[in-house]
Amino acid sequence: MHRTKFKIAIVDDSKTAINYIKFFLKKLGLNNIVIFQSPVKFLEFLKENDDIDIVFIDYIMPYVNGIEVLQKIKQIDKDILTVMM
Repeated sequence: MHRTKFKIAIVDDSKTAINYIKFFLKKLGLNNIVIFQSPVKFLEFLKENDDIDIVFIDYIMPYVNGIEVLQKIKQIDKDILTVMM
């Protein structure tokens, strides 16, 4: 698969962190990126969309931490690659 075809999600409550990660992913030619500052909204999105390939997850977020998000992602789709930050 050509790397620009990957659909990547960034889940982080920090706009600064999101912009930093997005900048480097785009430098690598990865442009199909969706962004979520709310882990709850991301999980709702994921339940309705099965085209996410990779998720970058912040470890410390309000309401739901990164470990809980990771566990819920794997319940929805075990094949999604995840990167905990």
